[in-house]
Amino acid sequence: MENKEIRIWNTRYLADTLGETPTTLLAEKLDKGSSSQISQLLGLTPTKGIGHTMARSIEKEFDLPKGWLDQIHFELWKQIKYPAWKVAFSKIYNYKKTGSSNHAVAEQDIGPHQIPKRRKDDKITPLSTNEKKRWTDTLSELNNIQRTTLWDGICAMAEANKKKHNE
Repeated sequence: MENKEIRIWNTRYLADTLGETPTTLLAEKLDKGSSSQISQLLGLTPTKGIGHTMARSIEKEFDLPKGWLDQIHFELWKQIKYPAWKVAFSKIYNYKKTGSSNHAVAEQDIGPHQIPKRRKDDKITPLSTNEKKRWTDTLSELNNIQRTTLWDGICAMAEANKKKHNE
């Protein structure tokens, strides 16, 4: 797991402890003005990373020791309640204990070739060869969080569509 991912998950956890609107509350705590800057750091598809200066600033605001944000805290991440982050975390990471050190290790669940197959009762128009190629290329460029988020959205739309037709 890369350091930037560790910082994101640790900061998501800290933001989550603030209340029901974590990005807004964290923006206020860090004196960042709007939650959009925090969303760029902590959203499901972050567009900015948490640099060294920002990481130390967050640690200071939460009275944490220097370097805390750079350490893996799986047990805390599992406590996240904010729905989007909770779903993303539970879909992507499995936990296992390693040796006597008892450290949790993340294992990627979903690879580009492991997109769930459609069920027999799904009515989907088959894609042309060109459309399949475009989708395959696009999906291979997404990271696991983005792929999972996309799949969750597709499933939610399919479920809403199914409910609409059953009414």
